[in-house]
Amino acid sequence: MTGKTFDDLIKAYRISPEFLSRAEATKRDYARYLDIISHAWGKLNVASCRPKHVIHLRDRWANTPTKANMLVAVLRLLIEWGIALDTARAIPAPTFGGWRRTPREPVCGRRGRSS
Repeated sequence: MTGKTFDDLIKAYRISPEFLSRAEATKRDYARYLDIISHAWGKLNVASCRPKHVIHLRDRWANTPTKANMLVAVLRLLIEWGIALDTARAIPAPTFGGWRRTPREPVCGRRGRSS
């Protein structure tokens, strides 16, 4: 059985077929968020993680909503993988709403409209 801390789970996931079979760019992106999770919770027991902890971590990245949402997505993926290994028993990252991005204004007006 895999260890019970986030660092143990992250280490095992990084050498798993599920991680290694991903595209290089995806592995690079996931690794960035796995490092954030490790820095925040590495020594903590995975089973002790609750939704309020996930929300608190996500909110620390509120100034970059896309990164905050991706962090939660990678955390959820990691814990779902850990459930199969009996490292985690429940997903503390339920499908609560992520950060909403501010809609962007078009740079050059509307596309597809003719004058």
